[in-house]
Amino acid sequence: MDMVWLQKKLEEIPDPQQPWGTCGIKLEDILVIGLATLLDTGSDFEARERFGKEREAALRKFLALPSRIPDACTFFRVFQRIKPASLSACLYVWVAEAREPYQWHINIDGKTICGSGKGEKEGTVLYCEQDGKGSAKAL
Repeated sequence: MDMVWLQKKLEEIPDPQQPWGTCGIKLEDILVIGLATLLDTGSDFEARERFGKEREAALRKFLALPSRIPDACTFFRVFQRIKPASLSACLYVWVAEAREPYQWHINIDGKTICGSGKGEKEGTVLYCEQDGKGSAKAL
């Protein structure tokens, strides 16, 4: 999945941080570390801080992190104030676009194949995706 594209999408989310604060940490950096922690089975704000500190060198390769890794209190404040609908919409688009090259549909009805059918009817299209091993599976 393209992390650069995700970062660009996360920049569109309204930043709930105080503009006059001295934190200097970008919202998209906080969100990427927070989301990566969840994928790594971290479940609380302290885990997000630990995750960031343990992997700081690797994170600095693709995140700005102008000052430091956010602490647990920063993660708490940001995730408490962020609009869930904005974050959900961003992640939904990112996942859908990341999956797109690996999904396709197969027409299994002659009328659908030649275009004389009236749209996709239930049972006429088989949706598939690659399984990463050179095979396809039906969805």
